[in-house]
Amino acid sequence: MQTAHLTNAGHLIIPAAILEACHLNAGQELEIEITAQGILLKALAHIKQPDLSAIDAFRGKGKGGTVSRLLADRQADREQEA
Repeated sequence: MQTAHLTNAGHLIIPAAILEACHLNAGQELEIEITAQGILLKALAHIKQPDLSAIDAFRGKGKGGTVSRLLADRQADREQEA
């Protein structure tokens, strides 16, 4: 049996082995319920957050007139076809 610790601020410290076994991460929400046997913690369904590093890699790439240049290129292609 493993034990958890309660801090002065009321935070519950759960052992790493239990966190890993239950696939819990920092920020995970837990439902807490008082039962006849004691306190029951249940992990709420966790929605995976998008990988922001992939999004950040493209952030700002559309700035600097890219759309205007694309439209001008398209117009030039149409004029050459005509």
